[in-house]
Amino acid sequence: MSKEKLYEYKNFKSDGARIHCVRMQGETHWKLHNWDGPAINPVRKDSPHKKEYHINGIPFSEDDYKETISQQEGLPFYKAAGFKDVRF
Repeated sequence: MSKEKLYEYKNFKSDGARIHCVRMQGETHWKLHNWDGPAINPVRKDSPHKKEYHINGIPFSEDDYKETISQQEGLPFYKAAGFKDVRF
């Protein structure tokens, strides 16, 4: 059984902003993505970036993002409990 990841997740700081990205298996490009809040979140007041919401690289306004998140059922796949947490 191979241990290939379905996705890779990165977050880093750039120009005073925290940026969240994801890359799915088989893709070469990173996409802005964050289920838990803005994908680009300024952490300094003098940052040239503004708060931006993205899911899988698709930009959303803050209201549309909140509506999309509220319509979601269950946990995202990366937060779901796996078999390693199951005890017999």
